[in-house]
Amino acid sequence: MAQARAGRPAVKQSYALGVAPREIADPGDGGAIPTLEAGYLNFVVGAGAETRTLPDPTFIGQRLDAFMSVRGGGSITITAASAVNQSGHTSILFDAAGEHWSAVAILDAAGAFAWRTLVANGATVS
Repeated sequence: MAQARAGRPAVKQSYALGVAPREIADPGDGGAIPTLEAGYLNFVVGAGAETRTLPDPTFIGQRLDAFMSVRGGGSITITAASAVNQSGHTSILFDAAGEHWSAVAILDAAGAFAWRTLVANGATVS
C-alpha cells in the first residue's frame, strides 16, 4: 500500500478507497460556485478584489473545502445564499495564500439545506 508523505494521502490509495476528492472548477470573478457535488476549490487570485457566490448545498453531509494557494495581491469574497454558521454570517473572505475554509451541509431549523462552517483557518467568516 502506498505510504502518505508529510500529511498528504497517497493519491493512488485515495482513489482505490473511493474517497478521492473532486476538484471543483473556480467559476472566476463574479461566478457561482457549483454545488451539485462535494469537492474542493483552489483559488488563484490576481491583483484585484474578486467575488464568488455560493448557492445552498444539494444534500445532507455534502462537504466543500475552499483555499487560496496563490495570491497576486488581491482577495476573494464568497457570499453564500444563506448563513454558513449559527451567527447568521454569509460572507467568507480570503486575502492571503494558504487560507482555508471548510463546510458541511445540514438541514437548518427551517428544514432547508444549509452550509455550516467546520474550519476557517485564516479565512474570515462575517
